[in-house]
Amino acid sequence: MTACNRAIDEDGNIADQSNDYDTVYLSNASEVSLSLLQMDKAEEYLDRATRYLNPESVADPWIYKLYLTMNQGRFDEARDALDRMLIWRESQKPIVSVMNRAEHYLVSASFLLLAGYAEDAIKLTATALNQPDRNGSYSADDSQKDSIAALLNMMANQTEYQIQLEIIATMDWFESLQVRIDAIALQLNAWRAARRAASLFADFDVLQNRLRPYAPLEVHIPEWIEPEIVRLMGTGVMSNILDQANANGAFMLNAGYYYSYRTEIAAVDKKDAMILDSGNRALAQLPQQEILLRARITAHMAAAAWRSNQYSDALLHYETAFRQDPSILRRLAMSIPVTIRSDESDFSHQVEIYLSHSPRFHADHNGLILEVNSGPDLSICLKSRTGNILSCYTMAAADNQSSKWNAQQLTRLFHTEAFGLGYDISKAQRSILLGSSVILSSQSNSNLQRNRDAVLIR
Repeated sequence: MTACNRAIDEDGNIADQSNDYDTVYLSNASEVSLSLLQMDKAEEYLDRATRYLNPESVADPWIYKLYLTMNQGRFDEARDALDRMLIWRESQKPIVSVMNRAEHYLVSASFLLLAGYAEDAIKLTATALNQPDRNGSYSADDSQKDSIAALLNMMANQTEYQIQLEIIATMDWFESLQVRIDAIALQLNAWRAARRAASLFADFDVLQNRLRPYAPLEVHIPEWIEPEIVRLMGTGVMSNILDQANANGAFMLNAGYYYSYRTEIAAVDKKDAMILDSGNRALAQLPQQEILLRARITAHMAAAAWRSNQYSDALLHYETAFRQDPSILRRLAMSIPVTIRSDESDFSHQVEIYLSHSPRFHADHNGLILEVNSGPDLSICLKSRTGNILSCYTMAAADNQSSKWNAQQLTRLFHTEAFGLGYDISKAQRSILLGSSVILSSQSNSNLQRNRDAVLIR
C-alpha cells in the first residue's frame, strides 16, 4: 500500500484531490486493498478514481465499483454504477474502449444475471468470448479472460433454462413444445460453455491461484461466482487443490473463504452434515460485506437442513438467502417448500396449478406461505410462516383477456419479480450494453468534428 500511495502522489500528500486524475494508480491501489480484504479502503480509492473522467485510461473505475456493490448486495448503488460505467465508456477514446470492452461486457452480464435478464447476459458473454482484441486493464493472458467469459456464459444459459422451465409450468404441453425445444438448446449451450471453461481452468497453478480471495493481477471473478468452478472441475480435484492452497496460506487473511469452498464441495456431493458444518464456519468468519457469497452458502444450508428435517432452521435460511439475493435459488436450480393458500376461486385454482408445476416451488405443509388472491386485484405473495412478506406481485385483471391468460400472466410476472432485482431495464438500455451507443457516439462525434472543421475553413 505504501508503494501504491507513492505512485498516486510522488509529493507525499495522499489526500490531495488533484492526484485523483491518476486513474490507473488509484485502481491498482484499490485492487491491492481488496487483496488484503480491506474493502472499505478499496472503495475509497475507487470513489476517488471516479471523480474525474479520464478518456485515455484503460482503467474504468466504475467497472470495479459495480463489482464491489454487487458483491455486497447494494443493488441500487450497483444499478447506478452500471449507468455511470456506460457514461465513462462513451467518453473513452476508441482505441481504449476496444481494449477494455470485454470487461464492460462481463461485469454488465453479471449484473443482468442477478437482475433476471439472463438472455441478454448470454449475448454479452458470447460477444466477450468471441472477440479477440481485448487486452483489458489486467496483467493477465487471454485464456484467463476466456475462462471467466465461458463460466459466465454457462451460468447465463443455465439461468435462462430455469426461466424457460418457469414459463413452461404455465403452458399446456402442446403450447409449450417450441419452448421445450429452445430449453434443450440452452442446456446444450451451457454444457459447451462449461466444457470450454473447464479446459481453460485445467491447470494446477491457475486453479490454486484462483482460490485466493481477490487474487491480484488476475482477471476478476466475483467471489460469489467462483464456487461454480467446483462443479466444473469435480469435487475430488477441487478438494485436493483447496487443501494445498490452504496449506500455502491462500486463506491466511480469512478462513471463511476456505469453508465457503468446503460448503460448495459438500453441496455437490450432497453431504448434508458437512454442508451445515462448513456453512456455519464460513458464515461465522466471512466478511459481512460478502452478501452474495453468504447468500449462496445460506441457500445450500437451507436445502441441507430441509432434507435433514430441521424445518425451522431451513425456513430461516431460505428467507435469509432470498432476502440477500433473490436470484440465488433460481441460479442454483433450487425449489422452495411452500404451502399454497388461495381464496378458492376458479382463477386462484388455475394459478395454484401453475405454481405447483413451477421448478421454484414444491408443496409441503411445513413450508413458507404462497398466497394467491383473485380480487379486487390479482396477486401472488410469498410470505414467511409468521406472515412477513418476502415478495409480492399485484396486477389488475385484463378484462379483454381470458381467465387463463390472466393466470398465466400473473404467474410469470410473479416469477420475474420474485427472482430478480425488480429493475425494469428497457431493451434499448440493454442494447447499449452491447456497445452500439459507443459506435454511434463515435460516428456522431466524427461528423460533428468534420462540420466544425468545415465552418472554420469557411
